[in-house]
Amino acid sequence: MSMPSGFVEIDVSTTFFPAAVLPGSNGMRPDMIIFTSDAVFFYCHKVVLKVLSPDGLGRMIPEGIFNPSQEMVSHSAYTPPPQQQLVTVHIAESSTVINVILHIIYNMSCLRFAPSIKIISEALTALDKYGIAIPPPNSDIWELVLRHAPGHPIQAYAIAAQHSLDKLCADISPYTCTVSLGNISEAEALTMGPIYLRRLFFLHLGRSSALKRVIEAPPLQHRPARNCSEAAQANVARAWALVVAETLVKPMLQNMRVAQLREAFAVTMQGVTCVSCVDRIRTRVAEMCDAWIAIKNTI
Repeated sequence: MSMPSGFVEIDVSTTFFPAAVLPGSNGMRPDMIIFTSDAVFFYCHKVVLKVLSPDGLGRMIPEGIFNPSQEMVSHSAYTPPPQQQLVTVHIAESSTVINVILHIIYNMSCLRFAPSIKIISEALTALDKYGIAIPPPNSDIWELVLRHAPGHPIQAYAIAAQHSLDKLCADISPYTCTVSLGNISEAEALTMGPIYLRRLFFLHLGRSSALKRVIEAPPLQHRPARNCSEAAQANVARAWALVVAETLVKPMLQNMRVAQLREAFAVTMQGVTCVSCVDRIRTRVAEMCDAWIAIKNTI
């Protein structure tokens, strides 16, 4: 259906639309429009921005503000009264970024939108740009960051570290063990800062060193018997030492799985006919796996 003459069709946020009743607005209608880089309109309240950050509003309204010269019809069912002139500002950020920002400002959950880690990072950067306080640790924006940790561990850790969120960094840090420290970019290292980067290195290097301590001791020997001489038991020890050497040259030691250890050291039982030796190997493997599980995997 064509629009009536003199009207312009626009894209409006499904949450921040003209008739929306938003938290903290005391039932007031929006008196400000944010126009994003991808041409989406967000209706909001100057007073809400002022309460959150007194100097933020000034930065949110740069030079060149304008009022629409034509009456506008949104995709929502509400059309602002003609006499109502709303301040409209152009924002460099996209609608997905502004959507996250406004949900933070109005203390609303944006979990259902599941923004990407990139969008979250851009939104947090924009908050600082506009002089708006970073959300507190209990805000669901940080839960979103944690949800991205399995797929984007370094990026998630860097965001948490940038804002000195110790608990969030600790919660994310086990996921970083799936990534080589050599893959951390210079930008990510700078974002983390020296303190949290150092903690991450200590975690990875500490786990790698701990693995060596956990696996190097061979199974206990028993007294020589008719069917198992000292030489036969020495062969078991040599086989164990060989598996240790092969294990320690593998990449990503900090992320070694218990199943990998069991599989690797199972070969030391091949060709062993002595029941006592087999029992000692199994006991040693079980002890080794338990010890590795107990090694700390957080910063």
